[in-house]
Amino acid sequence: MAKQKKPKTTSSSVRRAHGPKRKQFKECGKVMSIEFAKCNVLNKFVDESSWRMACLARGCKKVSHDDWKKFCDLGTRQKKQQFFESLGR
Repeated sequence: MAKQKKPKTTSSSVRRAHGPKRKQFKECGKVMSIEFAKCNVLNKFVDESSWRMACLARGCKKVSHDDWKKFCDLGTRQKKQQFFESLGR
């Protein structure tokens, strides 16, 4: 005799969407949210404390304020990613 399947307790409509919060700036409109993204307001490294925690998580013991300034001056996302890859070594 075959076993009966247990009914699922969660439905597919309850599934949580991961990723950017699309409705976070809904009252500002589409143009303003695009401008927020361009000026790095939505970036997780917008302040020095979050950047320091990211560096510590990647194995860097000491980071200074000068390193933070250098990181801010890198510009593109690729250069910033290379900066974090060089920290782990």
